[in-house]
Amino acid sequence: MSLLITTYEALSLCRVLEPYFVKHDLHIALGGSCLYRGTSTHDIDIFIYERHPGKDNIHIYDKVDNLFKTEKIHDVKFTWSGTGSCSGVIQKLVTFNKKEYPVDFFLCHRL
Repeated sequence: MSLLITTYEALSLCRVLEPYFVKHDLHIALGGSCLYRGTSTHDIDIFIYERHPGKDNIHIYDKVDNLFKTEKIHDVKFTWSGTGSCSGVIQKLVTFNKKEYPVDFFLCHRL
């Protein structure tokens, strides 16, 4: 069975995740083929950035790591973790609405 992720599915996940990221002074944004093509056969790309960069002197990676360790997000389960081909990517297998989605979370720094 091949994987097909729609923009609607990706945005639904983002809508559920965003309030939890905001609690950690972060925002998320959808990118990749789910956004520009409308579907993906590979994964969901979610970009994470700080709402108020430098406000608390906590590195974005530490904020995200803390979120994944402490937040219990309704109807969302994170079951696998890895790092992508570059140090600014965290890979998770996310279970949402009874379906598993590979998600690459890209950590973005404002200049």
